[in-house]
Amino acid sequence: MNQIILASHGPLAQGMKESIEFFLGPTSIVCLTQTKEESGLQQEIESVLRACAGRHVIVFTDMIGGSVNQMFTRALEHHDFLLVSFMHLGLIMECVLQQGNIDASMLQEMIDATKRQCLLMNEWMDQQQQDGEE
Repeated sequence: MNQIILASHGPLAQGMKESIEFFLGPTSIVCLTQTKEESGLQQEIESVLRACAGRHVIVFTDMIGGSVNQMFTRALEHHDFLLVSFMHLGLIMECVLQQGNIDASMLQEMIDATKRQCLLMNEWMDQQQQDGEE
């Protein structure tokens, strides 16, 4: 079973979990939050990763290069997990729904498919309209 961890600056991670649970019902997603005050996030990260040892863990952080992402990047030296530097509702839901363990190559395929879903809808609609006229 895959353990999903969402980590963000502010309430984004909790909001993503709530949105996922709106569609899927209760989940075992773990949320970690960096606040403006010293929140002890580094210690929380270590504690959660230790508790998940031996499980297939996928961590989603809010943005590449941010302090939350940097803390998890450092944790890769001591813990075995997959780290994704972006939160996308559909991608996270797909991971939650996956019955088997998600490995790096499967996750990369899922990320690539997610990239193709990121569209400027105005352009997409214009293209659809042009295609329909031909």
